[in-house]
Amino acid sequence: AMNCIKIRKSLRSFVSDIRFRPLRDLVLWVLLLIFTHYFYLWWSGINFYPIHRQMTNFFDWNAKILLRHSAWVVENLLPLNFYLEGNEIRVLTYRGDYGYVAVIPGCTSLKQWVHWLFIMLPFPGTWKHKLWYIPAGLLIIYLTNIVRISGLAFSLKYWPEHFDFFHDYVFKTMFYFIIFLISLVWMEYFRKPGIRIPGDDVADIVDCHSK
Repeated sequence: AMNCIKIRKSLRSFVSDIRFRPLRDLVLWVLLLIFTHYFYLWWSGINFYPIHRQMTNFFDWNAKILLRHSAWVVENLLPLNFYLEGNEIRVLTYRGDYGYVAVIPGCTSLKQWVHWLFIMLPFPGTWKHKLWYIPAGLLIIYLTNIVRISGLAFSLKYWPEHFDFFHDYVFKTMFYFIIFLISLVWMEYFRKPGIRIPGDDVADIVDCHSK
């Protein structure tokens, strides 16, 4: 019975005590991220029913905008010899041939936007801040995607043999690091703090062997 009381108080403290808020937020963030990942796989597997046509149009439109913005960055900010061909940014590599980054509908940041929305909508915090922080996060994620496409173009010039590594690991990891970073800013500065219950001291939870 004493062990049950200790466990119940420990769980109550974990849920309510402000000392455990960082760990509580991290657990919630990971669970929401995993849920959203599998939800998106399921939804894309049924062709985004019931809004398949709208999603297809959105993918096509966003891919064109992303290509235009990424090409501007490559042209104005990066020392690359390149040209556009259809939906491809073709870059002159150090070997003297051309590699390319194809900006297709699958390159859009829709999946990351869905992750962000599904994390932020149920996450603790006031709607006064969510109403501007969620759109700001969507913009940051889109800008990150521009950096990703431009970075892939840059990698083609110097490391064309490692394009798949940059595509599958480096910039994909960067995407989710940015999502975690802006989530962390929310946790630390904009959500309401947890509530500490008076009397729920660590000694009350752990040190009960003598009772």
